[in-house]
Amino acid sequence: MLQRRAVLAALGSAMAVSFAPIKVLASTKVTRRNQFAGLIGDRLQLKDPEGSVAVARLAALDDGPHCPGLEQFSIVIEGDGLVDGIYEMHHRDIGRLRISLMHSETIAMGRTRKRAFFGTFT
Repeated sequence: MLQRRAVLAALGSAMAVSFAPIKVLASTKVTRRNQFAGLIGDRLQLKDPEGSVAVARLAALDDGPHCPGLEQFSIVIEGDGLVDGIYEMHHRDIGRLRISLMHSETIAMGRTRKRAFFGTFT
């Protein structure tokens, strides 16, 4: 009887250890939103369709409307001379990404803020 309990205890411990990494990995899932959240304040390179490159700063991240199974958020980019349109964005941590910038607000000294919206299935 004691051997049976020892085997069950060992089996239970082994099962608990084997499931722990799966749970940890699931809770630390890296999403596009989490990638951008870690970049707030960082510089981004933006290349327009004509090939001109501008340097801008990721100023903010706003969560979008909550919808089960859909990750929605927007980022606010601040820079000089930005206009609405399609850009190829580059950052060393997330690589290259095509985004569409829309007007957000104008701030002091000609700097503008543009917003890009994201929606991805989870």
